[in-house]
Amino acid sequence: MPNSMTGFGRGEYENLGIEYVVEIKSINHRYYDLNIRLPRQYSFLEDVIRKEVANNCSRGKIDINVTINDFSNESKNVLFNENLIPKYMEEAKKLEELYGLRNDFSFSKILNVPDIVCLDKDDNQERIINDFKVTLSYAFENLKQMKATEGNNLKENILEKVAKMEEIFKNIISRADVVVDEYSSKLKARIIELTKLNEIELDTNRLLTEVAIFADRVAIDEEITRFNSHISQLKSTLNLNESIGKKLDFIIQEMNREVNTIGSKSTDLIITNTVIELKNTLEQIREQIQNIE
Repeated sequence: MPNSMTGFGRGEYENLGIEYVVEIKSINHRYYDLNIRLPRQYSFLEDVIRKEVANNCSRGKIDINVTINDFSNESKNVLFNENLIPKYMEEAKKLEELYGLRNDFSFSKILNVPDIVCLDKDDNQERIINDFKVTLSYAFENLKQMKATEGNNLKENILEKVAKMEEIFKNIISRADVVVDEYSSKLKARIIELTKLNEIELDTNRLLTEVAIFADRVAIDEEITRFNSHISQLKSTLNLNESIGKKLDFIIQEMNREVNTIGSKSTDLIITNTVIELKNTLEQIREQIQNIE
């Protein structure tokens, strides 16, 4: 069954006063594009996220937002970055001397400078990783359910269009059998008319040769066979339990190639109009396939 690249999943989990929230948004994209927003003090969780994404997603633009709220009663120590404070002070003094600015770098303002103040806590990193994995699994489970539902809807829509395309293609198959006969009859009638007017004897062998040349030029038996084969491949691929988006895209390209060849060989108005209709339906299918993982 195909999966859509579009979906949303949310996971929540709380343990020992720490609340974990993971939100995953996935949209269609030609390649694999992952963006992670994670609190800096929990950056060690990024590798966990990347491995889980690789196990669950093969294509798409994936945005993951992680929120972790620590309401635990475990002791936290306030630390000052004593190596960074002199650097800020030194640069502030340079600006003061260079531009004649008043240095109002007070203690309260130092506290608001990025990276000066941080919380230190004796964390159990392994426990946090395990709890986070639970949260992540909830989010991915919800994401997969939504992608599967959307993927099934895409499959049904594509199959409807394929059925429509098969009906359209029957017109080409039926016309392919009579185009040469019609051409032969018209050519023969025209030649008879001209030979009568000019009192020239009809050259039957030359007529048969012209018809044979025409038949060879407009023959589309191979294209019909390949097109029908591609339709069968398209249907069977839609039932595979794997990433099929790129394979489907390739099949549609090949089907479009066969239709273009039929159109270029056609001298029949009905076939030409049918080719235009087929190309329109193929484009609709191709647009839907762009959303399949």
